[in-house]
Amino acid sequence: MMRLDVTCDPARPDGGYARLATDATTLPEGEVVVSVFDAFSERYLGQNGWQSEPAGFGPYPVRHEGNDAALVIGPEIVNQVEEYAALRITIGALEAEVTWPDDVVPMPGAAQIGGLHVAHPTTPAPSQPKVTLSGPVRQAPEPEPDPAALPETPPPTEDHETPEPPAEPTHAVPVADPEPVEDPTVVLPVQPEKPNRRLLGYLLLVLLLALLAAGGADYYFNNRGADTAAVAPVAPTPAAAPDPDAACSQDTIDLAALGDFSRARRVLETCADRIPPPQALAMIENGAAAGNADALELFGELYDAQVNDSPIETAIGLQLPESAPKAAEYYARARDAGSSRAEIRLVTLCAELRAASDTLSQNAVEEFCSQ
Repeated sequence: MMRLDVTCDPARPDGGYARLATDATTLPEGEVVVSVFDAFSERYLGQNGWQSEPAGFGPYPVRHEGNDAALVIGPEIVNQVEEYAALRITIGALEAEVTWPDDVVPMPGAAQIGGLHVAHPTTPAPSQPKVTLSGPVRQAPEPEPDPAALPETPPPTEDHETPEPPAEPTHAVPVADPEPVEDPTVVLPVQPEKPNRRLLGYLLLVLLLALLAAGGADYYFNNRGADTAAVAPVAPTPAAAPDPDAACSQDTIDLAALGDFSRARRVLETCADRIPPPQALAMIENGAAAGNADALELFGELYDAQVNDSPIETAIGLQLPESAPKAAEYYARARDAGSSRAEIRLVTLCAELRAASDTLSQNAVEEFCSQ
């Protein structure tokens, strides 16, 4: 495995071009073909983006400059690579593993394809809940008639008298011959007693009221029973047994990705076996963009080579290229957001950075370890 330095092309500092340099004894002069492999996504860079089949770019001329052999690659590669991407670059028959530096940037205005950039789930448009009514259809009972609207039966008055039965003929007892008698007796007929017409009227009125009351009661109870049946409470349907997978359903994961990161982290740790690495990374990126201390600290752990016990790394398999300067940056941001644990880890990491001699480490010490 050869040494390979990746820097911005000094002739084109605005971006889009990179200078690849190695030992002059390793790479002869001439023209070479370059192939790029992303170690994280395990894909090769091709003319139309990242793909599963190997592809080559070039050929590029190799120039010897002192002790270095160098070549310059253009936007066809630089515009497709994300900063800090872990790559395996093949130059001719030689291979080198590099971490793409953040100062080698794409050409301004050019499209960039990142190996770790995934589509963030969009907020679902709110929909009105759909309610389905089930059960037998009952015909609404006819409304009860208003008692005030019923025709009133006029009570019998004295003007309507019950016709009297015809009087029986009166038969006089014949008197004996008009012969002088000492004590003649005349027998008068017995007249039948006339009925009390006022009492009969009251009786008929009471009978009529009793019939009306009986009919009204029958109508009321019959219709009251129908109303009761119409509004009888429906027995509740037994609740379905809870789905043990509901806590890790795709809907639950998508909703957690859109909400606060504290909920998203619980879902990441609980449902680690159901979340692919790109979606997990998108959830953490959302939290970090919102300034969440836990998300920023988690990014620092992913870049920190000394921390490898997170369930998100061990169970989901999300891994980022190890970079102590990048870890220090995220620890410092998490510390500023209120994470005390990130502050402790930053102290440990700063001691490691002070012992390093490379420029990135020294810059990280000055920027993040001075507090």
